[in-house]
Amino acid sequence: MPRALFGEIAEISSDAIVCIDLEQRILFFNKGAERIFGWSADDVVGRDLAVLLPPAARDAHANHVRGFAEAPESARPMGQRSAISGLRRNGEEFPAEASIAKVEHEGGWVLAVALRDTSDRVRAEREQQFLARAGVQLASSLDVRETCGHAARLAVSGIAAWSAVYLIDPGSGEARLQASEHARSDRRDALAQLARRIAAADRALGLGPGGTARLLDDVPRALAEQAGGALHAVAPRSVLVAPLIARDSLAGALVMGASEGTAFDGDAVFLSQELAGRAALAIDNARLYEAARRAVLGRDEIMSIVSHDIGTAVSAILVSAKALGKRLDGDPGADLIDNVRDAARQVGRLVSDLLDAERLERGSLSVRPEPVAVDDVVRRAREIVGASAAGRGVSIAVVADPASARIHADADRVVQILCNILGNAVEYSPDGGTVEVRVGEAPAAAGHVLFRVTDSGPGIPAEDLPRLFEPFWRGSDRRPGGAGLGLAIARGLVRAHGGDIEVESRQGAGATVRFTLPAAE
Repeated sequence: MPRALFGEIAEISSDAIVCIDLEQRILFFNKGAERIFGWSADDVVGRDLAVLLPPAARDAHANHVRGFAEAPESARPMGQRSAISGLRRNGEEFPAEASIAKVEHEGGWVLAVALRDTSDRVRAEREQQFLARAGVQLASSLDVRETCGHAARLAVSGIAAWSAVYLIDPGSGEARLQASEHARSDRRDALAQLARRIAAADRALGLGPGGTARLLDDVPRALAEQAGGALHAVAPRSVLVAPLIARDSLAGALVMGASEGTAFDGDAVFLSQELAGRAALAIDNARLYEAARRAVLGRDEIMSIVSHDIGTAVSAILVSAKALGKRLDGDPGADLIDNVRDAARQVGRLVSDLLDAERLERGSLSVRPEPVAVDDVVRRAREIVGASAAGRGVSIAVVADPASARIHADADRVVQILCNILGNAVEYSPDGGTVEVRVGEAPAAAGHVLFRVTDSGPGIPAEDLPRLFEPFWRGSDRRPGGAGLGLAIARGLVRAHGGDIEVESRQGAGATVRFTLPAAE
C-alpha cells in the first residue's frame, strides 16, 4: 500500500494522530488532532510535544516516552496505560487515552501516538455517578425539609456554586424558601438572606409551569439590585431555574447560581433537570407520607374519643338494663331487657374489634403470655358463643379432650381468637349443624399446640380463600352483620404469640380453621 495512502487514512481519523521524533518534536499532526487540541498543523509541527500536555504532567510524560523508545516492545495499545490528560490551545485540560507505536524511518525512529478525547465518556460516567448518589440521598428521608436540604446540597456538590429550593404553598400559591446551600461556608448566611429576598420564585426568576429548566444568563436587574452591600458576593450572574414537577403539577423550583466568572453549559442544564425530577419525586413522596401520617394520627385520635364515648354509653345501657330488669322481674316485657343487653354487648365487641384492628395496623397489638390450661380457654369461648349457637340449634362439640394440654399464651386473647373463629363457624353452619373443636400436638410445628375448628357449612369458594384474612372483607356473599374483622384480628393475635393460622375448605364440605400456639414448658 503506498505511503501516501497511509497519510490520507491518518488525516481522516477522528482520533488525534501525532508523530514525534526521539527528541519529542512534532513531525505529523492530523485533522483529528487539530479538532481535539485546537491547534493547526502549521502551528505545532516542529515544536516540542510538551505544548499539548498540562505543565504538571510534562516531565513524567517525557520520561514515559523515552522509556518506551528504549524498550524492546514496538507498541502499547489503548487500555494498557493509565488515563492521561491533554491540553487544548485555550488552556483547557481534558481526559484522554492513547496508544503508542514506534517505527524505523530513514535510519531513525519515529513514535506515533493515537490519542482519543474521553471527555464525553468521563462526563457521562461522572453524571451517572452523581445521579445515582442523588437517588440514594433523596430516598433516605421522608421529611420534606430534610429532603429539600439534600437537594440543595446535591446541586452544590455536582452542578452549581450555590442553590436554593422553593416549594409552592398549596393554599396561597406562594413560593417559599425551604433550603439553601453555598459551596463556601462563609457565604451561607448571606445566601440565605438573598434567597429570602426572592419573595416568590415565580415572579423573581420567571418560574413557569413548563417542565424544562430555564437558563438565565441575564439575571433580572431588579434582583441584582437587591443584592447590594454584604449580599453582593452571592449575587447571581448566571442562574438555572429547574421546576420541580410531581404528578404533572408544579411543586416548586430548584434555583442554582454559577460561580463568579462562569456560566452554566448544556451539561449543567441536563443535570439540573435530572436532579430536579428526582428531587420532585422524593419531595412529593415525603409530602404524601406526612399527609398520611397526619390522617392516621387524626383517625387514631377520633377512634380513641369515639371508643371512649361509645364505651361509656354501652356501660350506661348495661347498668340501666340490669336495674330495669330487676324492676320488671316477672313482667311480660322483661324478656326485652335481654335483647337490650345483647345489643349493647354486640356494640361493645364491635368497638373492641375496631380498636384491635387499628392496633393491628400500627403493629402494636400486644399479648401477655403465661402458662394457660387449654380446657379453660375452650370452655370460656364455648360459653360465650354458646348462646347464639343454641338459638339456631348448632352444637359445639369438643371432640378431643384438651384437659392435659397447656399453652404459653394470653388467656383472654386466646378466648378472643376462639370466639372469632367459633362465631364464624356457627354463622355459616346450617340450623341444627355441628361445629367441632379439636386440640392436639402440632406435627409440623414442634413445641406448639394445634387447634382445629371445623364447621358443617357450605364451604368457601376458592376465589375467596386468598382474601379471608383481609380486614373489613366479609366474603363475596356479603352476609349481613359483622365488620369483617374477626379472622384478621385472629391472625394478628396468633402471630403475636408466635403461631400460625390457615383455612382449608372445599365448597359443599364445610371449612376448617387451623392455628397453632406455643406449648407451655
